[in-house]
Amino acid sequence: MITQETFDDQTLTQSEFDDYVDQITDPAPPEIEIDSITDDFGELYRVWNGWQLLGTFYQNLEGKWVAQPCNSD
Repeated sequence: MITQETFDDQTLTQSEFDDYVDQITDPAPPEIEIDSITDDFGELYRVWNGWQLLGTFYQNLEGKWVAQPCNSD
């Protein structure tokens, strides 16, 4: 025998609304990404926050890292 459960639209709507409010009040942390490109001097690493470039860094000939911030401290 197949049984059917009753379905309450109001409960579903309230649940979806609560999920939406949780997303607004508790947003995910920003995703910082690092990628690299090769140029004439070696690898240039770029630091991104979404579409915003935060800066670049590379290793100089002496082996020291050089950071160049952009749009950030």
